[in-house]
Amino acid sequence: MIRQDILRFFLFFLHFYCPRNREGHIPTYFTNRDKVFYKDGPSNDGFYGIWTWSAIPNEKDPSKDYILSRYNMDLDAIEVVTISEVSTLDDLIKLLKTGTEYQPHSHRVMFSFYASKGQFMGILCNTKELNTVNGKTAFAEDCIEVPVYEFTSGDILRLDNGLSFYRNAFAGLPSKLYQLKSPFEIVKNIVFSSISWTAYKTRELTRAEYRTFKDFLGGIPVDDITCKIETACHCSNSAAKELLNEFLNVVWKYVDGDSLEDEIILSAISASTELQERTKALIRTDWEAENKSLLAEAQKKLDSLDAHLKSATASLTEAREAFNQTKSEEERLAGIIAEKEKLADDVEAAVAERIQKARENAADFIATMAFVGGQPIQVTATEAPAAVEVSSKPDFAPYHTFSAFEDLNDLEAHHSWADVINTAAFELGEAGVAEKYRSSLAAFLCAAYIEKQPILLVGPNAIDIVQAFSAAVTGHKYGMLCCEGSYSNQVIAEIGADGEDIVIINNLLASGWMNRLPEILSQKDIFYVATHPYAEDVQVEPKSLYGFMLPLFTEFFVDKKATGKYCGGYFAEDFKTYSAPKGTRKDLRALSKLKIGSLVRNRINRLVATMHGIYSAETADEDFLYAVLPIAYASLEMNELTEVITDPQKGIAISEGLKRDLEYVLGEF
Repeated sequence: MIRQDILRFFLFFLHFYCPRNREGHIPTYFTNRDKVFYKDGPSNDGFYGIWTWSAIPNEKDPSKDYILSRYNMDLDAIEVVTISEVSTLDDLIKLLKTGTEYQPHSHRVMFSFYASKGQFMGILCNTKELNTVNGKTAFAEDCIEVPVYEFTSGDILRLDNGLSFYRNAFAGLPSKLYQLKSPFEIVKNIVFSSISWTAYKTRELTRAEYRTFKDFLGGIPVDDITCKIETACHCSNSAAKELLNEFLNVVWKYVDGDSLEDEIILSAISASTELQERTKALIRTDWEAENKSLLAEAQKKLDSLDAHLKSATASLTEAREAFNQTKSEEERLAGIIAEKEKLADDVEAAVAERIQKARENAADFIATMAFVGGQPIQVTATEAPAAVEVSSKPDFAPYHTFSAFEDLNDLEAHHSWADVINTAAFELGEAGVAEKYRSSLAAFLCAAYIEKQPILLVGPNAIDIVQAFSAAVTGHKYGMLCCEGSYSNQVIAEIGADGEDIVIINNLLASGWMNRLPEILSQKDIFYVATHPYAEDVQVEPKSLYGFMLPLFTEFFVDKKATGKYCGGYFAEDFKTYSAPKGTRKDLRALSKLKIGSLVRNRINRLVATMHGIYSAETADEDFLYAVLPIAYASLEMNELTEVITDPQKGIAISEGLKRDLEYVLGEF
């Protein structure tokens, strides 16, 4: 059985498709035509469709008919949905792209809006062009264009249940076609579907792999794609080829640019393990063939370095043995000296006691002197140990340099300080620095490098951070001074001799070299970075230390172990050096609340001004982290710093997020 509203709609189509007699009228016999029994077709509740039916006489009772019906798959009713919240065709298209709350009741739906008096405008879609999820209907991804129709209210058949349908089985020719996607976007989708590999990004691609897959992309079956474009865009073959060429030009322009993270290439190389292995094998074979002489020369250098390393290792072993022997001898001599000093003290005390007794008893004194004169006591002087002198050159090499990479193709070329900061931020991530601090820390180190301001870097990953920075700035070239043994003027003279302008100083605070810091930092064109693992040790050092180098603590912005895998960069020939604009000045009021000297304050303000000059994204939070917090902690001014934070009028206003992060250092405030 079917409902009356469905029957009325059904009888409407009956007017067009029911068989008639020769006079063109509906037969007058057969009285049970108010019922059509369901046999096939859609069974969803609320769905409207068209069934083809016919009536034949009932064999048992010829006065009644027998209904034959079947679902018509070639004809669908057009449901008319009027959307009141839109008034233009573009708004209607935009709404259907995002989705509207509606559940279609037929395989064809005319989404429309009221255009003017008695006039409607709509777009006709079939269910293949729509996606309906959880009662929300929107255009399907592969829907490219839709026909636009104009009709009147008289063309709409309204049912009692609130649904509406188009009065005719066919809507006729559309007034125009609305393109949902541009031809260029259609071409791009067709090319992507032809590649048919899942796209995801990866960063560990070599330039050889990148060039190989440029060739791979050039091997796309263009003829088949051209046919698909011709069909999808409704254009000629020549126009389709022109669209494809335009797309490929954009692809080559993107691939030939500075970025290696092209999604098409990465998707292709990442989706197939077999393809990756084949690509690597081809690249390795070609590269080895093209660079045979370079490989031989590199192997020769490697062998030479191995021999040099073995020789240096042997020399180091000998130096350590000599050092251990010297240390043992020094301890032995120190014991002898202590013993002789004790003996001298005992003799002096005994002589003083005898003199006192002699004064009290002259006779005894005379007798004693006579006895001494007859038996002279000779005290043989013990040979004094040689004075400990400052060594002109120690037995081991406390200073050595690390060479820069020779192949500039493996390094990033820097044309401005913005390039340097970007590269340094990437390398600092490999050194274990948290992502949100990488760029600002890179800018701080670049500013210190420009000003040649020595830095005392304290905490975990300190050496890794300096190595990562030197890789980004000087292509891995830097010097390292190990403050072991006696101070040596000759060692200090070696600093900068190989052209290095970044020097790492290790073990400064725990050695006798500390008092020779002015001589160590004497070269003004070197960027010195002293490292120390423990922040607590810095608080017991004299405050005057910070007149030579400014402290910076890594514990606040390091969140993982360093990998040590640094790519590096170098200054290009057209690199733009930084020159501070005339009158540039930056005064942090918070520093005036701390008990630090004017020299330290001026150095910090100058460093912050340079940092702002090369890094426009610098914030007040970062000024606090790199310029105020370290010197306050190192100089035991944390109570004064807490007052500054609590009252922003006294110095600096920081974000609530940074205040929460600082609670584990300063406690609640």
